[in-house]
Amino acid sequence: MSHAWLPSSGCGAGCVPTLRRGSGAVRAIVRAVAVAVTLSALPLVLVPARVCASARARLWRGYARALLRAFGLRLRIRDDRGTAAGGASLLVAGHVSWADVLAVSAVCPVSFVARADLMGWPLIGALARRIRVIPIDRAGLRSLPAVVDTAAGALRSGRSVAVFPEGTTWCGLRHGAFAPALFQAAVDAGVPVQPVALRYVDDRGRCTTVPCFVGDETMPRALLRMLRSRPVTVEVRLAPPVQTVEVGPDDDATAPGRRGDRRRTLAGRVQDVVLAA
Repeated sequence: MSHAWLPSSGCGAGCVPTLRRGSGAVRAIVRAVAVAVTLSALPLVLVPARVCASARARLWRGYARALLRAFGLRLRIRDDRGTAAGGASLLVAGHVSWADVLAVSAVCPVSFVARADLMGWPLIGALARRIRVIPIDRAGLRSLPAVVDTAAGALRSGRSVAVFPEGTTWCGLRHGAFAPALFQAAVDAGVPVQPVALRYVDDRGRCTTVPCFVGDETMPRALLRMLRSRPVTVEVRLAPPVQTVEVGPDDDATAPGRRGDRRRTLAGRVQDVVLAA
């Protein structure tokens, strides 16, 4: 079954590099130890609920960066927001890897809209609740209006929200269409949309699919490939925000035949920015 929020990706095993048997074994052991040590500090990050918001944001950014480093992922940030930076926004990015969440968290303090079943996972569920993940049941669209309302409420309260509107992961060399539904949260809250371009490159600056997580691949296999591989750099580019008021009037209430024109236009414009970055 496939629909707007349970799409099928055109990427699979053919997009992923195959590492030689035994290659990178020592590197994988060293990184696995580093990851284990970093994860052991997670309770210290989860505890300080009473810490002020700015200090908590710095703590999360530092922890996400440490975890990226432990996996062998370097971080490179390009911030083109200029004077438009600041305030709540709907962060929108293409979805390539399990590391996308860490990369975004290492740059901006946000809540994520994420698949609902993550809330029941050991450790990840506790982490998701602490960073106030907004769960979405991708198999049932009836819950979508409530998710949009929750995201809009978070934005109105001054908290940024991040979404991956492709609805599934792609390898980074190919891309899916941005579903427009969650862009309505930015329209309703009257906040800008922040395009975020994520790109994974090797030590020669070439786009690599090593960190991607696509098709029927299991999470342990995807993680092991990253642990064994040569260092990868994740490039995070924050493009100039797209103001929702610049997109045009919302015709939802007045022209049933053109329902959602505003959010569809917004989704198309933001996707163009992300792909061009």
